[in-house]
Amino acid sequence: FHYFPALPGLLYRFDESLRRDYLSRFLNYQRFLIEWCRKGNEVTGPIKTSTMRLGQVTAVHFGSKVFASLLGFSATVYFARVLGATILGQYALVLTTVTWAAVLGEIGIGSAIKKRVSEGRDRRQFLGAGVVLISVTGAFAGILIVIFREQVNAYVGSRVTELVVVILFTALYQSYVSASLEGNNLVHIHAIFASGGQILRAIAQFMLVVIGFGLSGMLGGYVIG
Repeated sequence: FHYFPALPGLLYRFDESLRRDYLSRFLNYQRFLIEWCRKGNEVTGPIKTSTMRLGQVTAVHFGSKVFASLLGFSATVYFARVLGATILGQYALVLTTVTWAAVLGEIGIGSAIKKRVSEGRDRRQFLGAGVVLISVTGAFAGILIVIFREQVNAYVGSRVTELVVVILFTALYQSYVSASLEGNNLVHIHAIFASGGQILRAIAQFMLVVIGFGLSGMLGGYVIG
């Protein structure tokens, strides 16, 4: 510094400019962090709310399914011990017949309703068209069951043609309601209704069997549920 008397001043000014530059960068970085945190809270707020809603819907769906399954299992054990293998087997054959007839009556209408309604456009038109289509195809399947009623009764081992037709329409319209609810993003409502139907069905079947109705009581309770 003895040979360069101006150098200390230059170094001081250079050091001061560095301090100002670093201070400016620090303040800018601090403002950036504050803004980022503020925007992050605005973004994560709806995400947290959606996550909580998803958790609640999942809990309701899972809880209702577990309770309905336990009640249904207990009811099945009771019916097997009280009614015996013959009536319980006929009940299973009726449900099998209804399942096959529902394939002909439903023909994918429920899936189409769910997809179109979920798109959010012309929901009422699609729901109305779905009711008409399911009614027409269900009537066609029901007519076939009536035409082949002797074969159906022989297959089941009891005269149950009328009840098979009633259960068929019940299953078809239940499928329509389920597709409508799921298409409107009301899965938790659908879960409650489905589980509630299983619970009501088990209670109704239990009461009818206790009164003295056998196969007709099981099928009538199925319709009620």
